[in-house]
Amino acid sequence: MSTASVTVYASRSISWDTVTLPSGATFPGGVLIADTVMEERADDDSVITENPVEIGSVVNDHAFDTPQELELIYVWDAVKQAGGQPGFLETTYQKVRDLKRAKIIVNCVTGKAQYQNLLIKGISNVTDRETENILVLRLTLKQLLLTLTQTVIISTAAQQSMPQKTMPTVNGGSVSLQPGQNYNSGTTSGQ
Repeated sequence: MSTASVTVYASRSISWDTVTLPSGATFPGGVLIADTVMEERADDDSVITENPVEIGSVVNDHAFDTPQELELIYVWDAVKQAGGQPGFLETTYQKVRDLKRAKIIVNCVTGKAQYQNLLIKGISNVTDRETENILVLRLTLKQLLLTLTQTVIISTAAQQSMPQKTMPTVNGGSVSLQPGQNYNSGTTSGQ
């Protein structure tokens, strides 16, 4: 009987796995845990389609969910995290910027829910006299809706019961456009 290890992160964290980038470089996995959470906002929206029918009527017959978006305002305190160690705030800020720049997929644990497959869409940071020794980041994250694809081999027309409907496309060679009927030829000028 084997046991699998599960990594559990503290609440209010952003985590990611080790990734090999297209350049061949490795982006090491990690976790960022905020010292203070100023705000967490999650948007879960649906789109309800509208199809016009006749004059002035709209039919709503379908709905789908849009990717989730998070807006986080997280704070890191250099004194609290690193005992006043120089460079902690710069290193943390650069790590978040690197995650965004490299398009690393992250997971986020908030106070209310866990979110997976997110990309950092935006980073906002303001430093003033009150925030000189802390890092206040407003992060916008958006969910990626991932899917798997596969190649399917289609059988030949001789093996199909209805090849006229299910046969794969066949190269028909060069085709030239033919002139079509001119429906305006019967109109008179001056109308």
